[in-house]
Amino acid sequence: MSDRIIRLCNHVELLACELDRWTARGQGGTARAVLLRMKLAAMTVDLVTDDLVERMQLAARRTKANA
Repeated sequence: MSDRIIRLCNHVELLACELDRWTARGQGGTARAVLLRMKLAAMTVDLVTDDLVERMQLAARRTKANA
C-alpha cells in the first residue's frame, strides 16, 4: 500500500469520527457538518481512485513479469 493511500485512510477515518461526534451532539445538520460530509466524500473518492490505480499498476506489473 502506498503512503498516500495510508494517509487518505487515516484522514477519512478522522473525518468520519469527527462527524460522528458532531452528530452525537446534535450538530449533524449544521453548515460545518455539511461541509465536513462533502470533504469526507471527496477524500473517499480520492482514496478509492488511488487504490484502483495502484491495483491496476500492480496487475500490469505482474502480467509483464509472467509474460
